[in-house]
Amino acid sequence: MGDFNRGQLHERLQNEQEGPSRREVNRLRAENKRLRECFSREYLFDGWEGCSNRDCIVTGPKKGVATNSTCTCVQDASRVQRSILGQKLNAALANHEQEKE
Repeated sequence: MGDFNRGQLHERLQNEQEGPSRREVNRLRAENKRLRECFSREYLFDGWEGCSNRDCIVTGPKKGVATNSTCTCVQDASRVQRSILGQKLNAALANHEQEKE
């Protein structure tokens, strides 16, 4: 703090309290939307049935009557299903990294 005079410190604190700019917020929202689309359940688990567990990773959270045990859909998936899931995740991650550059 010795590098700042009182006015500079006050200005810096005000800027930090204001948070990100509107442009930055809009960029982050767009990035969030794009990531949700890349990693959506519909895309990743296309053709999977899911299970009756309340927090099934395939079908998403359930309301009403459901079991409380742990979802084992990925663990119980066939080798082919897990391979396809891995390929989709790798492709989405690679696409995300390319767009960041």
